[in-house]
Amino acid sequence: MTGLFGKSMGCRAAETSGFPAFVGTQRRLNSAHGFLSAVAFDFFNWSIQNYILVPAMIYGGNRYRILPINYPPYIHDPAERSLDMPITTTDILHLNKDGSHAKIEMTTGNMATPMFSFFNPKNKTGLIILTNQQSRFGNNGMFIEEDAGSLTKNKKISFIVFVTRLFVPILNRM
Repeated sequence: MTGLFGKSMGCRAAETSGFPAFVGTQRRLNSAHGFLSAVAFDFFNWSIQNYILVPAMIYGGNRYRILPINYPPYIHDPAERSLDMPITTTDILHLNKDGSHAKIEMTTGNMATPMFSFFNPKNKTGLIILTNQQSRFGNNGMFIEEDAGSLTKNKKISFIVFVTRLFVPILNRM
């Protein structure tokens, strides 16, 4: 986000009660085509053991075995559908099982409730981030971006809420 947005306003919070420290940043991009305003919550020292919930979309990060099959899902290969197989799904929105870099992009209209939440079972703490479903311009965007793989030094997750308004230019056609 750094290169795309102009001036930003931010805040930092120290680690309290076992919560990972976070940075909240609001950024705004103005152009002839519209504007984009975003609030980002970055959590450091992130663990993929933390449970992420976005109602009706993301449960535990949807870190399941993913098969590239069409909907409705039916596994034709008997070797891939044993009785003791792990939870398996089509290529839905998901974070990677190993915590490697991944991004989920959603709109608030796709969620049962426009919110991000997570629970840290180690510290028995959690957080819920709620927003309005839409502004006067339509549904808001919500992103989750995670980089917490075993080879990543600074493990973190970002929850980002976007409010957008795009202006469509009127072309004079003769």
